[in-house]
Amino acid sequence: ILFENTKVRGSIKVIKFGEENNPLEGAEFTIYNKSDINFKNPLETKTTDANGQLVFENYEYGDYVVRETKAPEGYNLEGIENALSKDVSITENLKVYKLEYSNTKIRASVKVLKVGEDNDPLEGAVFAIYAKADEKFENPLQTKTTDASGEVKFENLEYGDYVVRETKAPEGYNLEGVDGPLSKEVLVRENGKVYEVKYSNTKIRGDIKV
Repeated sequence: ILFENTKVRGSIKVIKFGEENNPLEGAEFTIYNKSDINFKNPLETKTTDANGQLVFENYEYGDYVVRETKAPEGYNLEGIENALSKDVSITENLKVYKLEYSNTKIRASVKVLKVGEDNDPLEGAVFAIYAKADEKFENPLQTKTTDASGEVKFENLEYGDYVVRETKAPEGYNLEGVDGPLSKEVLVRENGKVYEVKYSNTKIRGDIKV
């Protein structure tokens, strides 16, 4: 009489969410044996689909670790030191084990420094920030006026491309740029970073003829 045993095998489903519980496509995950404590020998790497899901299939009985190794564009990696490890032990045959991960969006700030001809700070200059795609500058995202230190700060800007424009010069000064506001582009790519742009104005001058 011959008895034959088959190995216990199961699958691991990863589900990836954004801040609003929305599925995230394009997140990369890698699976390792739990004994691979330095994560030197990945067993398989997959990327989430449009439903924010992927499946590591047909894994034998044993202990594994799943790590997010690349976040979707515009999002931070989950966890400390850019990768959160989640353990999973396959003990039941044909079972699908589920792991859920979430990402926060990359956000940053833009600080504008406004100076005069002698590099002195200028109060009262009005600046607006726009999405770069808003080519006609019709929908400002934020509008602020420089304080006594000649500064404004646009905060909590999500990953993306922006344009800063001076929309009103301080009293007695010309707007920077030819024929009006000078646009300066800012690309938000790093979480928590403060991007800095500097503008300067020249004084309005004229002649008096007697």
